[in-house]
Amino acid sequence: MHHGPFPIRVWRLLGGLGMTPLGVLLVAMSMPERFTCSEQTGECRVERPLRAPVSFSRELLRGVHVVQKRGSKGGIFGEPIIDFTNGAVTMRQVDPPQAASMARTVNDAIAGRTPIDVSLRESWWPIAFFCFMVAAGLGLVATALRGIGRYRLDHDRGRGVLAVTSTLLGVPLSSAAVSTRDVVDVEVEWRRDKDLFHGRHAVGDTEGRLALVTAQGERRLLVASYHRGYTLHRRAATELRALLGCPPRAPGVEARLEGDALAHHPQPGALVGRYFSAAWIGMCCGSLLGMALYALVGLALGLLRLKDPVDENALVFGAGGGAVAGITLALYLSYPRPPR
Repeated sequence: MHHGPFPIRVWRLLGGLGMTPLGVLLVAMSMPERFTCSEQTGECRVERPLRAPVSFSRELLRGVHVVQKRGSKGGIFGEPIIDFTNGAVTMRQVDPPQAASMARTVNDAIAGRTPIDVSLRESWWPIAFFCFMVAAGLGLVATALRGIGRYRLDHDRGRGVLAVTSTLLGVPLSSAAVSTRDVVDVEVEWRRDKDLFHGRHAVGDTEGRLALVTAQGERRLLVASYHRGYTLHRRAATELRALLGCPPRAPGVEARLEGDALAHHPQPGALVGRYFSAAWIGMCCGSLLGMALYALVGLALGLLRLKDPVDENALVFGAGGGAVAGITLALYLSYPRPPR
């Protein structure tokens, strides 16, 4: 017989899969922008994260000027613009002193015919926050998939041994043998698992593990670790009792085990909060993935280029279509179902 597969935390997995690549993208976008000009080769080069480099002859370079920009919260930023004969390259918005320093360095180098090598860097705290996003996303994925897989249980009556093989996608990972001699019952040991990603008032997820009980009261665990699930553990205990030929339980024992199982029954969540949270996560993740899919398809078909700006089509068909698909999928997955 098989025990599992064990349920995963779907919302954690979706949140982690949405947060991790977004954090990686933001970290990559926060890498320094660099502007260099060489006297030997006479070439100037602008390197910006996630954009194609821009190269031009130093003879075309005219200078750098700074445009003052006001942020959404009233902050003042400086936006250096590199001017050359055939156009201009706009650099990232930074603190006004850093932007002014870059402009002064480049303009002095032009006047003195000296090499140019300047960089614009983001503040440390946005990069730290984006790295935290990556770490949190990886943590969500890791805890969502913890305990994934199933167990294959093979009983050798002649030897009185139960072979327990851990598998993942059908591939054996590890195996162990548990003696079934003198076994008279199979019970589920329950617990509540509450980790860092649970709310303060959450009761935690229901987890269980199977134990063979002998006539002398000895408990032999099939596996030491707990796994998520409720109904599948109760079903596995019933099937394993039949496989081992255990005698009927005494009424008192049956009542005790049933009470323990009911005490660990998964708690139903509030439907309004569940649907709202699901729709919010689906909209955020769906819009990001929709934009990425729109860009990938456009680049593959030759309809878009890396330097093309985000236009209304990307927002409507990419972000909008992805948001609709994400909300639909999220609401479908959040529909109440019997506990596994």
